[in-house]
Formats: sequence, C-alpha cells, structure tokens
Amino acid sequence: MLSSAYLLEECHINYLKTKDYGIGSDFLPEKLAMPMKFTADRIRYGQPLLEYAYGYALNNWKLTDDQNPESIHYKNSEIFPNVDKPITSGIELIRKFHGSECEAGFVLIHVVIDSKTDLLTAAHTKMFEGAQAKNREVMNKGLEMHLDTLNLMNDIFKKIWTVSSPQNYLKFRTFIMGTQGNEDIFPNGVTYRGVFDEPKVYRGETGAQDSIIPSVDNAMGLDYPRNSLTEYLFQMRAYRPYNH
Repeated sequence: MLSSAYLLEECHINYLKTKDYGIGSDFLPEKLAMPMKFTADRIRYGQPLLEYAYGYALNNWKLTDDQNPESIHYKNSEIFPNVDKPITSGIELIRKFHGSECEAGFVLIHVVIDSKTDLLTAAHTKMFEGAQAKNREVMNKGLEMHLDTLNLMNDIFKKIWTVSSPQNYLKFRTFIMGTQGNEDIFPNGVTYRGVFDEPKVYRGETGAQDSIIPSVDNAMGLDYPRNSLTEYLFQMRAYRPYNH
C-alpha cells in the first residue's frame, strides 16, 4: 500500500485537479523497495507491487461480527430480508486508500464471492469422482453443484453497485494501477533502489488475478487461443498466490 501510494500520489492529485494522471515516480526508495522485495520473496511471490490476493483484497478484511457475518453466510440469490444491510455486512476493509464506503464495498464484494470457493471445490471434486468411477449420476451432480455455485457468485457480483458507486471508482482507482501497460505514466519504468539495477514494470491490482475462473478452466479442461486478451490472462498467472 505504501509503495503504490509513493509511486502514484502525484498522479492521484493531478487526476483530481485536471483529469490527467501526469507522470508517476520512477523510483522506490530503499526503505520501501527493500522490505517490499524481501516480503515478496518470503511468500514466494515474484511481483513486488500491490496485487489482488495478498495486498488489496483477499487478505485485507476482518469480521466485524464473529457470530453473524451476513456476507459470509450468503447462501442464495435472494436479497437479505433486511434491505438496510448490504451484502458486505459483517466484514470490514482493513487497509484503504480513499477510505470511502465505495472503496470498501468495491473490494469486499470480491471477498464475499471468494468466500464461496469451497462450494466450487466441492463441485469439482464430485465431478472428478463421477468421471473416475464412470458414474454419470455422480458426474451430473457435480456439474449441477458447479452451475449453482457459479450462479451464486454471479448473483453476488451483480450487487456490486449496491455497495460501491461507479461515480466514485476513480477516486481510489489510481492507486491500484500498475507500471506495466501504463507507459504514459511510467515511461522509464520504476527503479527499486537497493534491489534492482534496472527499472522494472509490473501489472496493477485487478480481479483478473483471482483464481476462480482459472480453476473452472482447469476443471473443464479448457484451452484458449493465443490473442491479445489471452496473453494478458496468461500473464496474470504470475500474480496469483504461490500455492494457487
């Protein structure tokens, strides 16, 4: 969070004033670069810049009600009986940039979706059991569980604008931008002082770094053509947690 803020603070200020990002910092000082690289190495993560799982989203929340976190117990597509409670009720964002409810909602809706991945894993396990035993009934049950889980995840995701206004997205978006793909902001890349001799570029934080869809692709044995979109998705593999 500190490293992204250091690189992009001027861009954030410029955008709020002029709607133009301008130029970001082309270096990280040693006091940020060295512990950033050290931490990335310790968790066997190769990209020392803010990303989705470890940094901004999936490890950036806590329960506010241990007994009844409504979001984590969201089981179906029905809206909560108490409409005053958003789908992200019961959990709270820890580290923030803008600090608004919209930023928290934008991040936490992804957390709620990922809290259902145990259902997806159970579905795939059932599918594989059926396939191994050549039991069509068991295989079909796994496929039904798979479809139900994806429908549930999509129902949750459709509620994103109930917890995060799209008009406020650009108030915190700047800080999750990367150095790769933003050459107009980082024309010279970023030098990690005390770590790398040459400038580096990395992708920014994005839900495309989540493991849900790749796990579905793997379970279904899907292959993709090589084009500009899939090349980007292949790059995202390097931005997932080591054990994924």
